[in-house]
Amino acid sequence: MDSPEYIPLETQELFERFLMGGMDDNERSAFLESLEGDSELDQRFKMFKSTFRAVEEAGLRTSMEQYHSKIEGSGKGSHRSGRITFYRIAASVAVLVALGLWFLLHKTPNERLYQQYFIADPGLPTVMGSADNYDFQEAMVEYKQGNYATAIAKWETLLSQNRDNDTLNYFLGSAHLARGDAHKAIGYMQKALSVKESAFVQDLHFYLGLAYLKENKATKALEHLSRCGEGRCEELKAKIEI
Repeated sequence: MDSPEYIPLETQELFERFLMGGMDDNERSAFLESLEGDSELDQRFKMFKSTFRAVEEAGLRTSMEQYHSKIEGSGKGSHRSGRITFYRIAASVAVLVALGLWFLLHKTPNERLYQQYFIADPGLPTVMGSADNYDFQEAMVEYKQGNYATAIAKWETLLSQNRDNDTLNYFLGSAHLARGDAHKAIGYMQKALSVKESAFVQDLHFYLGLAYLKENKATKALEHLSRCGEGRCEELKAKIEI
C-alpha cells in the first residue's frame, strides 16, 4: 500500500475537480461518500486541499501585487516597488513549479504506463427500441457520454436482480475504472471473469491488468496480461517494471 503522501495523478485530478466545482451533484455525493468510507483517501484529500489552497492564495497575492504596482504611479519608489513585485512573482512561480515537479516525480513508472495505455471501453451498440433491456441500454448511453456515476447507479439496480451477469459486472468495472477507481473496478471484473465462457474474457484480462497496474501491483497485472493473448497485452506486459 502506498503511503498517504503519495497521490496518484488521477486522484489529484479528481480532487482538483471537486475543489474547482467541476462535479455535478451525483459526482459530488459519490466523492463525499468515498471520503467517508476511506480514511486514507480522506487524509490524502486533506493534504492535497491544503497544498491547493496555498497555491491558490499565492496566485491571488501575486495578482494583487501586480495591481497595486500599476496604480502606485511613477516616482522614486515605483522602480523599487516593481523590483519587489518581480521577485515575489518569481517566488510564486517557483512554488508552483516545485509543486508540479513534486507531483510528477511521485508518479511511478507503472502508473505512467497505465495512463499511456488506458482508454475506456467504448461500450456496446445501443438499440433503444428493445423493451426487454431498455434500462441497460439507457445506462449504456450514459456510459458512452461519460456520465459514469449515472450509468453505475442504473446498472447497480439491474445487478441486484442478477448478481452473476458478466455483462453488467464487466461494464460496472469499466465505469469505475474510467472514473479512476481501480479498486472497485477489480471487484466487478473479477466477478465477471468467474463466469464460464464470458464473451469479455480477453477484455477482462486486459483491463484487470491495467487496474492492477494503476494500483502498482505489477505481479498481478502481469498475471492477467499473460492470460490475455492479444497484441496490446503483450506490448504492455513487455514494458512493466517489477
